[in-house]
Amino acid sequence: MGAPDQRRNGGGSRRYRRSPSPRRGSRGHYRSSPRDYHRLPIIIILQINLFFLSVGHFYPMDAEDFDDAENSGDAQKQFRIDKVTGPDEYSAIVNNNYYTNMLAKKSFEWGLKFIDIIEKEDKDCIKKLLHKLDINKKDLDSFKNAVNTYLPFDEKKNILLQDDSFLALRDWDESDDLRPLLLHYHPLRIYSAKILKQADAVLAMFLSDENLSADTIKNTYHFYENITTHDSSLSSCLYGIMACKINDLDKATQYFMDSAFLDINDTHSNTKDGLHMANLAGNSMYFIYGFAGVRVKEDGLHINPIVPKGVDSYSFKIYFKGSLLEIKIGKDTTVTLLEGDLEYVYLNGEKQQTKTENS
Repeated sequence: MGAPDQRRNGGGSRRYRRSPSPRRGSRGHYRSSPRDYHRLPIIIILQINLFFLSVGHFYPMDAEDFDDAENSGDAQKQFRIDKVTGPDEYSAIVNNNYYTNMLAKKSFEWGLKFIDIIEKEDKDCIKKLLHKLDINKKDLDSFKNAVNTYLPFDEKKNILLQDDSFLALRDWDESDDLRPLLLHYHPLRIYSAKILKQADAVLAMFLSDENLSADTIKNTYHFYENITTHDSSLSSCLYGIMACKINDLDKATQYFMDSAFLDINDTHSNTKDGLHMANLAGNSMYFIYGFAGVRVKEDGLHINPIVPKGVDSYSFKIYFKGSLLEIKIGKDTTVTLLEGDLEYVYLNGEKQQTKTENS
């Protein structure tokens, strides 16, 4: 299990964003691998869930006072995580960061899902595993109740809220235009304003948009894009990937160029200290998750491709459920089965048979 990220960003932070990463990796591996793989990830996920229970708490939305909150059972409450810092480094120590809470919710859901899968196959196995991890019935009940995790949302704007109080912050004075902010302005001045260093709620949408409407995704994207400085090298690739999602080809192409040429043009004035390796990884993600629109879902591999301006075609290979696929995208999209026996993928929502090299 990943430990909380305690790096200091001026005013300090309390970050849990790395802890759920193995959980998401386990979920992705489960979805994209043969079905003999699920006993190892459950050990990781359940320990992450215990960690989340230790830093969060249950609280009813409609409690009028402390006594009301104390007297209601956990099943009638929502799970919350207070005093936390999410991915954005210009926001610190907030209540209910959307990204963090969303990852916690997904972790609880998938922990229970893995328990159910293994229990159906081997009851003794799951009993021994829970005993080994010292997880009792009370813990399991808490996992079930914590699936009801509070996710901040503004109904009027139809956007995901980065945290409980984000909209109450002051607007950033546009005359304070020195960049990056943290090298020119006091952290407390930054933390008290609606200004972002990098994707936060937008990153949450990239990781999990399955239950969000197209309007919510678009509104959330535009709201936070307008107040993001991109002082982080990790920002442009994520905003570009989501620009592909909302089918804004101009922004998608521009963000890709910003990300691809970040070190070549030394746009952050620090390439002398070394290449931005995470950004380079973001460029490969850009083509796969952005332009190609690849998503791994419960029912299979989904591809929703677009072709960026100035590019005739592009291709890549991907390994999915024991099969190696070559995906070529241009005027048409072809999915060729190089190895394995995968019969179909989903192209723009429609089931499509894979082709062999000789077909």
